[in-house]
Order: sequence, then structure tokens, then C-alpha cells
Amino acid sequence: MFTAPLTGFGQSKESTLSNRGGNCSIFTPKAFTPNDDGVNDLFTIRSSEHCMPMTFTLKIFDRWGRLVYQTDRINEHWDGNYDGQRVREGVYLWTLSASFENSTSGEVTTLDDKGSIVVLR
Repeated sequence: MFTAPLTGFGQSKESTLSNRGGNCSIFTPKAFTPNDDGVNDLFTIRSSEHCMPMTFTLKIFDRWGRLVYQTDRINEHWDGNYDGQRVREGVYLWTLSASFENSTSGEVTTLDDKGSIVVLR
């Protein structure tokens, strides 16, 4: 079963993957402020501690559909830059395709999700 409860602006989205062995949760912020003040400067996706990523692809697009960021590592973070320049404030869309192994049950669960992130400077 896949659920994606959404919270208010500026908070996070949680996507929960349920299987017989337990749950895997992925947390994504709804906004971030890449202004180099040391607070909330990176767009970071986190998984629950018992979710071990096997495959992971995150893509972020601007409003014209241009790919501005891509990674295949869950530990990498987007800093709000594209091609060495700061992106404009606004809404960016992301897609995520991943598979996770539940470290307690050994079961593999896949996730294909999408959402948006607001860049505030």
C-alpha cells in the first residue's frame, strides 16, 4: 500500500511504503532557502533508518521542463544551483524512482513518486 499524506506549505511530504515486513518512509521538504545562511540551504530526501536504498534516481525540473538537477545517490543534496548559477525563486518539480530493502525483513519495495519544491531566497 502506498500513502502520501501532505502537510501545509513549507513543511514536508511523507511517502510511506508498506509491506509485510514493515514500513519504509521517505521524507521530502516542500520548500528550502538556499541563501547560504546555514539554515535549510539544501533540498534533502531522507529515508527511515531501516530503509536501505538499492536504486535511487532523483530528478528536479524547472517550470519549463528543463532538468536542473539529477542524482543517483540518496546522500547527495541539491543546493539550488544549475550550471553554476543560482536558480530563480519559484516552484520546481521533482520525480523520484527508487527501490529499498527493509533491513529487518529483507523485503524489497519500489517507489515512483513526484512532487514540488519551492525555492525561497
